[in-house]
Amino acid sequence: MNPADLAINDTSYRWTARMLRLLQSVLKVNIKVHPDTRALTGGEILVFNHFARFETFIPQYLLFEATGDYCRAIADREFFDTDNAFASYLKSVGAVPNNLPELMIFLVMEVLRGRRLVVFPEGGMVKDRRVMDAHGEFRIYSRTTSQWRKLHAGAAVIALAVAACRRAIRQQAALHDTAALEHWASLLDMEVEALLASAGRRTCILPANITFYPIRVQGNVLARGVALFHRGLSRRLREELIIESNILLRDTDMDIRVGQPLAAEAVFGWWEELLLRRLCGGLHEPLAALPRRTGQRHPWRHELYRWLIQRAAPRLRDHYMSAMYREITVNLCHLAAVAIRGLRAGGIRQLALADFQRLLYLMVKSVQGSSLYLHRGLRDPAGYQGLLEGRCDGLQQFLDSLHGLGLVALEGTRLRLLPGLDTEPPLDTIRLENPLAVYANEVAPLTEVSGTLTAALADDRDSAPAVLVGHLLDDDRRALVWLRREFHRPRYRALPANPERIADPTPFLLRPEQPLPLGVLLVHGFLASPAELRDFGRELRSRGFTVYGVRLAGHGTSPWDLQGRHWGEWLASVRRGYRLLTLLADRVALVGSASGGLLSLLLAAEQPVELAGVATVNTPLGYRAAEFRHLPLVGSAQRLIRPWGRDSMPFLPYAPAHPALSYRHIPLQGLQELRRLNSALKGRLADVQCPVLLVQGDQDPVVEPDSARQLLAGLGSTRKRLVSIPTHRHSIIHEGVGETRAALRRFLAELAGLAPPGLSGRATGR
Repeated sequence: MNPADLAINDTSYRWTARMLRLLQSVLKVNIKVHPDTRALTGGEILVFNHFARFETFIPQYLLFEATGDYCRAIADREFFDTDNAFASYLKSVGAVPNNLPELMIFLVMEVLRGRRLVVFPEGGMVKDRRVMDAHGEFRIYSRTTSQWRKLHAGAAVIALAVAACRRAIRQQAALHDTAALEHWASLLDMEVEALLASAGRRTCILPANITFYPIRVQGNVLARGVALFHRGLSRRLREELIIESNILLRDTDMDIRVGQPLAAEAVFGWWEELLLRRLCGGLHEPLAALPRRTGQRHPWRHELYRWLIQRAAPRLRDHYMSAMYREITVNLCHLAAVAIRGLRAGGIRQLALADFQRLLYLMVKSVQGSSLYLHRGLRDPAGYQGLLEGRCDGLQQFLDSLHGLGLVALEGTRLRLLPGLDTEPPLDTIRLENPLAVYANEVAPLTEVSGTLTAALADDRDSAPAVLVGHLLDDDRRALVWLRREFHRPRYRALPANPERIADPTPFLLRPEQPLPLGVLLVHGFLASPAELRDFGRELRSRGFTVYGVRLAGHGTSPWDLQGRHWGEWLASVRRGYRLLTLLADRVALVGSASGGLLSLLLAAEQPVELAGVATVNTPLGYRAAEFRHLPLVGSAQRLIRPWGRDSMPFLPYAPAHPALSYRHIPLQGLQELRRLNSALKGRLADVQCPVLLVQGDQDPVVEPDSARQLLAGLGSTRKRLVSIPTHRHSIIHEGVGETRAALRRFLAELAGLAPPGLSGRATGR
């Protein structure tokens, strides 16, 4: 094949980019480049791992989108065996057959001309993701030779050869060797100015890693359809069709992480560097810098060049391969796979599912302290917090897949680890038959991941409440930081005055030096944040109570966040706060402001054993404020708005009494969820059996004051009391209106055994 036949066609390249752009908008694969696509410009030779066929098109597309640069890539010779339209197309978009005569020299010259080169140094697809041998060396299994081999060093050889050519050109320019420079320019079909500009650049290899999550093994419509018409489909093609079509057609994250550029010549030692300087003047063509073919003889200076490059190439290869695997994006399935494999190897055959989930949670917290790159599901607590509650979708999907493959057994509340975990199927079926091994193999180069299991087992053995409390508080901080950054994106700035609050919305834990056995959970109201109750929390701490102010989901971030929340998420926030306090106090009391009181009563209806009692303040069953009065109509409004798009009038303006504490825009969806929360509580009031204090302002401008009497009548508790506060204010805890705080303090003192019980079965007031 003539290299002239491999010219890149501008029209074909741009057409391909447009098609890939269209496909990306249609397909379900979610491509993210970290830190961003500009990082792809940091090197001329880009090296990627290889797990799926279609990913070989993605780097070139992303680089073209970011810079407009064209790329070269090496493709299997079988695609070029016949001179058909597809082979012509591949050539036109920069693909080069791996059997091209003088392939190395062609690629060296292309890089010198300004082309970028994409290389997959693993050679073929590494379906099992097993890239390390038993001694911790980087090796992969070759299906061609049926042996383990070192990874290819071609990218290293090309980079070092390019660097040698550039060094020679720079030295010849310094000596004003015009004839040599013109020779180089003619050889590369470049102007001398462009040649010198190329020679002035560093030659860098850019390591990058592509990680897919999750890997799904279930069949899909496309795979079944193809199998129907091609019943003789090989196991290899069937496996590739199922795995890769699931990546493309079902929600899958494709994380591309780009490492720091590695200067090719940095691998040379001092004496090698000195020798290279002496040899530079005698290099007049790229071929001289490449390893020679058997039987060819060249001047001793060229032979010495080649010897130096052959000596340095394995070092450079090991350097960029190590860097490439460090760019893996670690996800929840990686940790679960390492945990299951480690437990099985340690002789554990079954354990309580709750124990496994807690262990996995501790692994997440351990890996968060590492320097590894983490999938957003491990950085955003929403992706893993459910582990402690027994409700984590990502883990459940993984375990269900393993259960269906006979690798684990889910037996009620127990998890059994089956013998199938000890074997790895053949390369062409492993992704379908044992995805756990694929996940575990992928993170094997990262010793920190296996270390998380050791750390989690140690934490679990110690089971110190302080450790878990620290983790839960860290989750609170991470969640708030994550969400505030997410809702600061430009697409959310259409809402007027989007920086909605001034007061710190961070959840708070207040611990006295000598704590009472009763802890107090403070639950803020709709649109507000923990800042609403922080001052009252400090007052309670001064009286010996351990206090935690919880942040309800969707609050303290942006009205856009609240717009997408379900009331069950608010209740889950209260449950998490309650769990945290049970680690620090023998018994827990709930104090809820406004709709926080609804959530507190709903949790009390579940009758948790540590619950001492509930106090609510201005808790609504009905409303006076115009913005809330017509809650039954909100559902109809939502249905009318939805056909015009989710952003069509999704908020109502609101003028809170304390703008620094509350959103100034009410999400319609939030009002709908508030209505549903009211309905849910009405059906559970009789289940509230603990002591209850209801505090209600008699002229509350937001809540219908009669709500408190309705609540009192519906409660199943025999110890309940209503205290009426003469006021026309709503935020009466925050403002410390009248006897509000005093009534709450007396109630908590009674629950803590510091005062005689004052609750009776009838309503009283002030």
